[in-house]
Amino acid sequence: GGVHPATMHIVDDFLAAGTQIKTERPGKAHGVVPVDSIDGPTVRLANGEVRQIDDPEEAKAVRNGIEKVLDLGEYLVNYGEFIENNHALAPASYVYEWWVQEFEAAGADVQALSDDPHVDLEHPSVEAALDWADAYDCPLHPEYTYLWHDVSVETFETLADAVAGG
Repeated sequence: GGVHPATMHIVDDFLAAGTQIKTERPGKAHGVVPVDSIDGPTVRLANGEVRQIDDPEEAKAVRNGIEKVLDLGEYLVNYGEFIENNHALAPASYVYEWWVQEFEAAGADVQALSDDPHVDLEHPSVEAALDWADAYDCPLHPEYTYLWHDVSVETFETLADAVAGG
């Protein structure tokens, strides 16, 4: 299975290339290989800053200042492993490919935005993502939806009150 190299460093190189691990899905052992085309880990640093780390060198630089690992990042598994083990795929997260279809259905000229060298549809700034969500009444770009399933209702209400209060 594929693990982001930054994740390997964040867990103190416990997951080295070739390490055998057994995953919940599809329920068999895999050899770990580094894959840098998937999302790396999200961490909270001792200074309170939350960052997604997609660069192995950055991971090495910050790993001693990590207060908490919030998410280990993506894990890449060959689809054939699911077929071979007759295991159903887990539901996917909300990804760019789905978002861009909804954005276009909401009336955005996706082709024109894609052609604009000053616009990055796949990795927009937070300001652009919020502007598009507001202007087109469409979902927020998945780059900024984070891990909302991990937030309790009470925590969300506290956050909403803080945002409403300025």
